[in-house]
Amino acid sequence: MWVATRPPRVGSLSLLCLAVLLCTPLAISSEPAGLFARLFGATEVTAVADDTGGSNCGACSILVGVVEQLAEYHNASVDAYMENLCMWIPSEAAQAGCRLLISTYGPEIIAALENKETPDIVCHTLGLCKTPSGTPMCHVFPLPSRFQGDPIGLSRHVEHRRRQYLNRQQQSGAVTGGGVGKTPAWCKWPGIEEICNIIDAWTGDHLPVEDRDGDRFSTFPSARGTAWRGKDCDDANKNIYPGRRTPDGDANTDSNCNGIYGVDATTGKSYEDLWCNGTQRYGTAVLGDSIGAHFHIPRAWMNVTEMDEESFSNLFYILTNEMDWPELSTATGHSNATKWPEEVHGPMDSLYQRLFTQNHCNHRDYQNVAVNGARATAMNSTIVRSLARRQDADQPLLIMLELVGNDVCSGHPGTSHMTPPEVYHDAQLATLRYLDTILPAGSHILLVGLVDGRFLYDHMHARIHPLGGCVTTSPTQMCTVTWSVLASRRAGAGSIPTGPLVTLQRHTPNFSTPS
Repeated sequence: MWVATRPPRVGSLSLLCLAVLLCTPLAISSEPAGLFARLFGATEVTAVADDTGGSNCGACSILVGVVEQLAEYHNASVDAYMENLCMWIPSEAAQAGCRLLISTYGPEIIAALENKETPDIVCHTLGLCKTPSGTPMCHVFPLPSRFQGDPIGLSRHVEHRRRQYLNRQQQSGAVTGGGVGKTPAWCKWPGIEEICNIIDAWTGDHLPVEDRDGDRFSTFPSARGTAWRGKDCDDANKNIYPGRRTPDGDANTDSNCNGIYGVDATTGKSYEDLWCNGTQRYGTAVLGDSIGAHFHIPRAWMNVTEMDEESFSNLFYILTNEMDWPELSTATGHSNATKWPEEVHGPMDSLYQRLFTQNHCNHRDYQNVAVNGARATAMNSTIVRSLARRQDADQPLLIMLELVGNDVCSGHPGTSHMTPPEVYHDAQLATLRYLDTILPAGSHILLVGLVDGRFLYDHMHARIHPLGGCVTTSPTQMCTVTWSVLASRRAGAGSIPTGPLVTLQRHTPNFSTPS
């Protein structure tokens, strides 16, 4: 880890030698089109999709697996619980889109699950998951026993089911997305299209979707609003925003939105001068990836023993925050986690909260400019440019610059889709040089290096991943997916172990996963 400290006088930032540790980390690769790519890695529009289907494949496996587990746990039919999932969505438009998806894919899913097919086989049948030529089929759930040790038989079975499905689609005249046999254009579906349009409004530049005065601060909670940046106390005046140095002591106006303004009648001095002058003032910011943004999937969305209509009550708030919880993050956490009892469990602590506790004059001076899937090149070209700081008018800033894995994480075999060390090095230096042009004197940068994937594997490979936290009434059914299984899949290793990983009965999974 390197610490770059900005000198009191504005000058050029010294070049830093960055240690690049190529590793084997665990992260989901993204693909360029569709709702899921927008949410789970929309920093750079990557030219090549994941060879196995990308986020469409992952989403399909999760959803089909959840539907199957719900039906089994509640001893009900699959079609009944597909309908239940639609009813739990808190929007009539999205419910309509959900029902359209069910009418398109439901019959095939129901027939496949009744035939004891796994979610992986179902999603390969639908064309949402793919198997690159000459490689074994990637799968998350254990294979049916009849295909264990028989990859050729499995491949033939999947191809046969896929042909049958396409023939039925052709005969019925059904069109899924771009046509028969094409991957669906998720963002063209009614109900889903509205979500995509909202996400598109801000994921390009990572700025608040609602910002009337253009100062990069907002009064709207989600969509890169106050969950991500301090609340703008006057969204009609671009010279009033969190983190500003007060031009006149805030005798009449709260120009920095920290809630301190007015004049003390006894001394005749402004409260800002009395309470804040001479104190060490710092804003807090993070520039990073999903770890900095605090990516988190509510455990009830993965655990059918907890799933009900209340589990999705905050669905659109969560989606418009890109499945991130910056208000609970290590760098910029500022909210009480008890506000979301259905989605979040555990205490909150953060760098911003500690700075605020020590000095209330820092109130609201935080910015979370972290993006799921962020890489060094996207950080330099786009993400860092959305940081709001004026060198001549604002307080110093304490920044965490963390890109811990996406540059070396890939859903493709080999290293061809990783960021080359020299590109990573140059992009990081360019980011630092840009920061040198906008940060006020006295600012600091904490530069976090790439994570060592061996550390993650050693500590996580035997833990149950939320996707595998299923329940079963059969003590011999294999249904647990561990981190090592997903590591194998994401590393492009093809077939994963099919032996008993853990056998369980109504097991509540351990959700201690990397945030």
